[in-house]
Amino acid sequence: MNILFATAPFYHFGPSLSNDKKHKQSQMHSFGVDPLLGSYILPMLLREHGCQVEVVFDLNSQLAQAPNQIISKALKADLICLSATSFNWVYIKEFMECINRAGGHPPIILGGVHPTLVPDCVMRSSLANITVVGEGERTILELIDHFRGERLLENIHGIYYRHNGRILSTPERRLLTSAELGQLPIIQWDEWEHKPTHLSVQTSRGCLMNCAFCSTPFRLSWRPFPIQHVLESLNSCANSIHRSGSKNIYHIFFADDCFTTDQEFAAQVLRVVTELFPRARLHIEARVRDLLKPGCLELMAETNVQQIQVGVECGYDTGLRKIAKGLKTEEVVELGRRAKEYNINNALYYSFIIGFPGETIDEMKATVDFACSIANHFGGIVQICWWLAMPGSRLFEDVRNEYGLDESIFDCEAWWFDREVFLRTHPGLTRAEIDTIFKYSLNAPFDHKHLRGGSAFLPPWRQSNG
Repeated sequence: MNILFATAPFYHFGPSLSNDKKHKQSQMHSFGVDPLLGSYILPMLLREHGCQVEVVFDLNSQLAQAPNQIISKALKADLICLSATSFNWVYIKEFMECINRAGGHPPIILGGVHPTLVPDCVMRSSLANITVVGEGERTILELIDHFRGERLLENIHGIYYRHNGRILSTPERRLLTSAELGQLPIIQWDEWEHKPTHLSVQTSRGCLMNCAFCSTPFRLSWRPFPIQHVLESLNSCANSIHRSGSKNIYHIFFADDCFTTDQEFAAQVLRVVTELFPRARLHIEARVRDLLKPGCLELMAETNVQQIQVGVECGYDTGLRKIAKGLKTEEVVELGRRAKEYNINNALYYSFIIGFPGETIDEMKATVDFACSIANHFGGIVQICWWLAMPGSRLFEDVRNEYGLDESIFDCEAWWFDREVFLRTHPGLTRAEIDTIFKYSLNAPFDHKHLRGGSAFLPPWRQSNG
């Protein structure tokens, strides 16, 4: 079976702040974000299952530069597999429409984070034949068996499909166990034309928390990969990555929802990786309360962790309670104090969010003030972004139910920086209030060596959109 597997990165916009305090200005710049790791694993599994697979990682570029060529490839395929996030959904949907206009009828399987969160919506609004919900590594192979005449769709768990003009669904598929995760192939990164400057490794899946703003698909669930799988993945990265400087340093991102969920597991990974891969510089995501547990920060300081991202979100306690963050501002202050004590403070990357539904101007200012205070007192890096109405989160459901918001906003290219979408997803804010908080953030007295930026330091939509 000949398969075309396609996905696209998304391109985001952020600030580049001048170090000259007299001329603090926001400048637009863009950067690409690589596809999720599943987009590399699934083609490998399909090939192991006897399929011929051509992979396209830059679908958006090919649609813009050589649409006839990519559509011709699609029409010749026996099956098309598309992986979508909420950020690249517009390109995935456009590709399906282009195939249809060209008169082609290859079956299309749609998967990824966005279809998992809103499967009924993507089936109703697109030309996909089947949508995979949740982890797709086992599902996709069973679907191949279906197209080979060996399985019935109604017996494959975790899918939506079309039948006689109706959209049907099957029972939810259980998540992979740690042992099953350990059986997944090691990504070899041979799809890259040039050596990348950084690569990602997944040491676990899921998150035990259930924050109201979060759209992580596998909340209230956490499963570690076996340590041997992690080490083999790191070895593959080490052999494929570009190294910089006389010390041949390279950067590895742990693509976990929360690396520090299990402190014993995290400690094992960090100690072994530091010993076996001393030139790797690790970037992880952690929870404040995990880092405050005895011995955790000390361990970070002793290993080759270079950056620790912690989601703080709100700079005031009532806001943290509203979004079910499970955190208090005093704990963030304590983290900054301890991190400075262990000389790991500059590795901390604090992320904040303003513009939550129902949030007032004074509350947003409190978050900006708190972020500024943390950075200026304890060091580290601070990022402040506007709230994005991500599908699958409880806050998105609240805004949708109260204000009639729907998932059609994700059909807009660069929707996260579109004026109409921003105003629809922040109905409680006036244009004057938005301008007020933008100016307040831009003029906050940050020491700029501690400021990474974020969308709060830009007008919340592109100038070209008004």
